Amino acid sequence: MGLVEQIENSRKEIKTDSYPMSIGEVANLYRDGDLVIFPEYQRYFRWSQKQKSEFIESLILDIPIPPIFVSNNADGRWDIIDGLQRTSTILEFMGLLRKRDNEDEFYEPSVLLGTKFLPDLEGKKWDDKDDIANSLPAEVRRNIKRRKINISIVDSTVNPNIKYELFQRLNRNGSILKGQEVRNSLMIMINNRFYKFIEKLSNYEKLNEIIDITEKKKDEQFVKELVVRFLILLETEGKNINPQDDMESYLTEEVINISETFNDERYTEIEARFYQTCDLLQEVFGKKAFKKYYSADNKFKGQFFLGLFEAIFVPVYTNYDFYQNNQESLNKKVKSISNNRDFKDSTKHGVRALDRMKKVFELGKETFYEHS
Repeated sequence: MGLVEQIENSRKEIKTDSYPMSIGEVANLYRDGDLVIFPEYQRYFRWSQKQKSEFIESLILDIPIPPIFVSNNADGRWDIIDGLQRTSTILEFMGLLRKRDNEDEFYEPSVLLGTKFLPDLEGKKWDDKDDIANSLPAEVRRNIKRRKINISIVDSTVNPNIKYELFQRLNRNGSILKGQEVRNSLMIMINNRFYKFIEKLSNYEKLNEIIDITEKKKDEQFVKELVVRFLILLETEGKNINPQDDMESYLTEEVINISETFNDERYTEIEARFYQTCDLLQEVFGKKAFKKYYSADNKFKGQFFLGLFEAIFVPVYTNYDFYQNNQESLNKKVKSISNNRDFKDSTKHGVRALDRMKKVFELGKETFYEHS
């Protein structure tokens, strides 16, 4: 197939449309259930009150704003692909945004801060029935509802995967979300059960003890990323690594692929053994399992080291039965990894992340798998 034919075939699959729609119409679509914000997305609804107030100011002053991207599904409903922050800010301010855990309840309508051009927005609500002075004037509310937003629509009825590809490109290329946040959102759309499974594993208390990372890393969804790395290495052993891939693309593609292979038995099997592995590592090492060991000082030192997690966790998981009964052997082998010459070479500065992952995982297999 030549390039021209590829272009023509792809254009048939990627059908898009675009037109302006008033904020009032957008609000009505959401109220009627025709505009869908996946409830789990709201955990990423994290604009500050200052950002929300400045966005409302932009609407009032007719300052241009980016379009909202939606997917038109087979049932006729629209899923928001890009524009969550903007749409949720509008709905929350108007008192229409439903809570993530109970859609019969609504978030408290936000209260604006004073802004650069409109300092008198300070303390204003959309419509405060108890104190008219705190409400936006009726004519301002009407103008906001009439304000047009450009809606870009991708037709997912031809190819359901198009919206996932568009979501990745909009968020990855625009750096709107961190890599794992993009993966979280994709999994919510593609296989919500699999996402909730990853979330459940990432919340396990003993896991969070043995990885011992900062609150900032936790806020960036790094614990979920570690669970994703665990599942990918467990299911593929790194065999699908393409030299042209970057780490973020690889993790995203692989976790989507393996999410489609899980059944009830696999969920149950992995969950039980995952907890056992965390318990074992916590019992033997406490918070030190993935910190470098310095033999001269006979101490584990420093911060959580990703290369050690990639080398240790899956091999120990796979050989759990042996190491549960041979904890001294586990202790010695974990200590030996940090001082292994191949490990040091594979994790030194400048080594490509995917090459490191594959090399240290192979080293982990050589070190721990002899008892399989």
